[in-house]
Amino acid sequence: MVWLDDALKVSAGKPSGGFAEAHSPSGSYRSESVHSVARSKVTKTRAAGSLVRRYPLDLACGQLRSYLKSHINKAGHNMTRFFIILFLILLYMPSSAQAVTACQNITAYGADPSGSSPSNTAFTDAVAATDGTHICVYFPSGRYSFTTRLFVSLPNSSPNSSVTIKGDGSDTTELRFPSGSDGLVININSPDQSFHIDRLSVVTTAKSNSTNGIAVNNFSNSINSAQSHIDQVTVRGADGYTDKTSRWGIGINLYQISNTNLTNDTIIGSTNGASFATEGTCFIDRGTVAVFPIQINIIGSQFNFCHYGIVYGDYLQGLQITSSNFVGNGFGVFLSDKNVGNDQLAISSSQFNSSISDIYIGGLIDGVSITGNSFYGARLSGKIAIDIIKPYQFSIIGNAFPTDTGATNQDGIHIGPYQGASGVITGNVFSGPLVTAIYLRPNSQRVNIQSNSYSGVANNIVNSGANNMIGGGSS
Repeated sequence: MVWLDDALKVSAGKPSGGFAEAHSPSGSYRSESVHSVARSKVTKTRAAGSLVRRYPLDLACGQLRSYLKSHINKAGHNMTRFFIILFLILLYMPSSAQAVTACQNITAYGADPSGSSPSNTAFTDAVAATDGTHICVYFPSGRYSFTTRLFVSLPNSSPNSSVTIKGDGSDTTELRFPSGSDGLVININSPDQSFHIDRLSVVTTAKSNSTNGIAVNNFSNSINSAQSHIDQVTVRGADGYTDKTSRWGIGINLYQISNTNLTNDTIIGSTNGASFATEGTCFIDRGTVAVFPIQINIIGSQFNFCHYGIVYGDYLQGLQITSSNFVGNGFGVFLSDKNVGNDQLAISSSQFNSSISDIYIGGLIDGVSITGNSFYGARLSGKIAIDIIKPYQFSIIGNAFPTDTGATNQDGIHIGPYQGASGVITGNVFSGPLVTAIYLRPNSQRVNIQSNSYSGVANNIVNSGANNMIGGGSS
């Protein structure tokens, strides 16, 4: 039997004989026919603790015929409404029966939005109420406490399965975890599986160097091609946003994860009362030679008060960062000199204020683009805004380097020994008490420097390499 799902809604004035719209206890829509002809033939099922009604497609068509006969010759009949219903039937007519899984409201399973009682069992029951392949759990506004991590492992027998965990807004929905516990942990076990985390906060009550706020692992031994996202999520300690003590060891930890967008997220560490953090990592993605992550996009997000804002891990290939902020970190974006297998890094339209280096590239990576950013030099000593130890095909274009008058012994850009490809530095603006705007280290080669602006800088360019091209620029 083919079914017309009762989720079809018509928002007209609901005259007699039409469809009336109602809300189910779980917050989803259902439609109930005013016609008595289908009352006795409604199929009832249970899902998420609420009544779900569906109508056989032949009954729905019969209702249309009845509606047409009774209204077609009446003055003032609503033909528009008839065609809307007909269109919806044709639109939702499936070729075969399909299972529909509603997003489970966790409070229907006994979750406590006041945080007084743990909600672990409620989460387990909400996940169990789904079909196991299309998992969706909704947290209404409130503070939910947990004694251990929340864990979901997608079945390897269902390649297109997905998990969604969502709330009503960052800090409106808060998931709170105790000392020593991870927060959300998701395992992907097939290349086409995905995850989606939306509009909530993941909070720890303690300071840790080992726990993860959100950890997502890909164990499929293949690049996961389905698109995933983390959107409008805050990951932080329970005691606030600035100069606090509680924090996760790693805010968001991705392992072998590809094709993921982070949008409008906030990850906060702690400084223990200092101006800049010396512990913790806000975000990391890394892979292996067998499964190298690709296409990670970070948009409009904040990475604050972590020793490492973003760690570009081994074998990651393709990280794009735009319109984001990095404040109070030791390093803004960090790629270790021990890294292997990296390719493609683009950073644009973002703001940095770190204590050691805003962008540190220690390992070899092909295709680095740093464009239109602002690197603020605070009142500290020894900072290098952009430090590329092993340069290989890079461009640094159109950035601003404003430096505080109290800063000492700070440099703008350092470029290391030649690795086999050239780079360009142009259109940048350096101002304030920098010691050196651009320093080309010994054995650097084929760096083209053109048309930059320098104001209040002790040394505009120091060229300790060979075969570099130093062109025009204002002084």
